[in-house]
Formats: sequence, structure tokens, C-alpha cells
Amino acid sequence: MCTELTLMLNIHTADIVYSIPNFGESRKIMNRHELRDSIALVDRGKVSLVEKVKNIQKTGTLAIIVVDDGQCSEAFQHCGRRVGSPSEGGFGAYDSAMLWRDVTVPVLLVTLSTGEKIRAMMKNKRIEVPLLGWQNVTQYQ
Repeated sequence: MCTELTLMLNIHTADIVYSIPNFGESRKIMNRHELRDSIALVDRGKVSLVEKVKNIQKTGTLAIIVVDDGQCSEAFQHCGRRVGSPSEGGFGAYDSAMLWRDVTVPVLLVTLSTGEKIRAMMKNKRIEVPLLGWQNVTQYQ
């Protein structure tokens, strides 16, 4: 078990594991074997939501939680220029619908404060990763 925190997906439970890199900006996710059959946690920023999701989806993750970087209001009334909001057609409204067609895993965008609560329940450690800088890495028991 990677963490004590689990989420229900249908009738399955899965560990939440931080993606490395934390922003999911690389097509080569470094901890792909740890994300397989887990729920990936990733930070918003550096690349578009759809690019981030596609990069992580290739690992075999069951679902992806994207932690906002503080641009979203707590009520999700507005989430910055690149993401959109319910009144602007939803999240990812500025991405071509064609880009999202290949996404097959559930994706959840949570506010920064919710993300901080999730992180607090995980066993993460900050480690300097060559070429990436400081990253949150999920610790295993």
C-alpha cells in the first residue's frame, strides 16, 4: 500500500500516488509502475490539462486527480484563462474536443485547499530529482 488514503472506484479501492513529474509535463512519467492500478495525483500547471491527462493515462492509472494551483475559486466559478469554468462551457472548454476523445480514465479537478488536504493524508517526501527539481514523492510502507 502506498498510502492509507483510498478512493472508491466502482467496487475497487486504490492508493493515491503522486505522479513524477508532479506536473505531468513529461511524456515519460518516471514512476509509471507505481501509478499502474492506482489513482494519480498531479499538480495543475506547466502543460494543458489534456496533455497532462494523456501523459499519465498511459501508465495504466485508474483515475487522475488534478490539484488546482490556486486559480480556481472554492466554488469553481472561475479557474483562470486556460481551464475555463461551468459558465464558459466546463473545464477544458478551450481545448479541442478531439484532444479529449482518447481520454478513457476519470479526471477530477480539485481546489488547492482540497488538494492540500489530500496531500496531508498521504505519505509524501520532497526529493530533488535530476532535471526536474524538487518533487513530491509518495513513500511506501
